[in-house]
Parts: sequence; C-alpha cells; structure tokens
Amino acid sequence: MNGHRWMSNGNSMSFKALPGISRMEVIQIDGLAELPDDRIDTTDIPEASLNARPGLYRARKTPVTLRLDADVVEWFKAHARDRGYQTEINSVLRRYVAEAQG
Repeated sequence: MNGHRWMSNGNSMSFKALPGISRMEVIQIDGLAELPDDRIDTTDIPEASLNARPGLYRARKTPVTLRLDADVVEWFKAHARDRGYQTEINSVLRRYVAEAQG
C-alpha cells in the first residue's frame, strides 16, 4: 500500500499519524492489507461476543407493533434494569436468537 494508508469505514488514515506504530508494524500492516481476507491467519484472535463490549454493536432498530400478554409486559417493566423495558425485551430476544443459531 503506497503511503502506508488503510481504509476504515471509507476513511483513509496514515499509519504515520498513529502514535506508537513502529516502522516494522507499518510494514507488517501493509503486507496484511495486500492479502485477501481468506489468507490472513486469525486463529490467535478470540471470537468477538456482542456482550463482550456493550455498545460495540449497534443494530439498526425497526419499529414494530407487537401484541404481548399484559403480564409479560408488566414483568419486563418491573424487572428492566437501568434500561427501558423494550430494550430488555430486545436483549432477551437477541440472546434467544444467538442460542438458536448455535
């Protein structure tokens, strides 16, 4: 990569502008940038979990109209932690989907 640049969300950034990046690291990063994704060994990187760093993943929200049993809604309203009950329902549904997908 000419000029030691990488792309992140469509923005080009110079490695030289990043403090703590050595010349050797720039060379390694340039080499990785040239490789197709399937040729980069990522076996030493732990799997990312959506719960590992809250706020890391922000899904696009879709407004829906959903009829739920009154006692279920009341339970979520009473047990929602520091968040709203709808956020808590979404969290429960997200965990269910993750478990169902394996």
